Amino acid sequence: YARAAERQAALLGEQRSLWADQVGEARRCLAAREVVAAREATARESLLEAQEERLGAERERLDDERRQLDAKGDSLLAKQAEAEHAIAEETRGPGEEMARLNEEEEALAEEVAALLARLEAKRAEQDECARKVAVCGAAIGEVRQRHAKQLQRLQTKQETLAAARDAHAQAAAGLQAAAAAHEEELRATEEQQEARRGWVGSAESAIADADAEAARHGARADAIA
Repeated sequence: YARAAERQAALLGEQRSLWADQVGEARRCLAAREVVAAREATARESLLEAQEERLGAERERLDDERRQLDAKGDSLLAKQAEAEHAIAEETRGPGEEMARLNEEEEALAEEVAALLARLEAKRAEQDECARKVAVCGAAIGEVRQRHAKQLQRLQTKQETLAAARDAHAQAAAGLQAAAAAHEEELRATEEQQEARRGWVGSAESAIADADAEAARHGARADAIA
């Protein structure tokens, strides 16, 4: 009976040793996996931080670009208004004179029709007024011609500004899409972290059960001894 008891105690001791080895191996495996999980989490956090920095820099660049485009647009509008004001100021006198002479020409034409006796004299006056109208028209045309290149340049700049605004809108839309993708990746990362925490909890529970089983076998072996 004593030999049987010794044999049983030896077997229990071997079982306890095996359980202890298994628990130790499980702990080493858990530690290794925790290191891998921590390394992956650190790499993911670094990647997300880099993405956030790039997105922030792109936001700042687009904001600066928008402010510059708005400033250029305001400047172009001011220059165009200035040019139009200058044309209006320079053509005001000839325009008023032209309108006055047109009215006078019409009156003289009526008078020529009514006063046949003074036809030649009045026709001369009509011709003179027509000449003056032509002079005024030429003066107005000269002013417009002098400002034609400036107006053309302003028109070209307006078209360039419109194209730049379109490009800015496209870049802003790209930034919004990138930000949405970034948020989605953040959610996916959080889900992965939650899954890892669940796996670690399960592993810790398994180790705790193994420790309890090893302690139970150890207690039995001690009781038999």
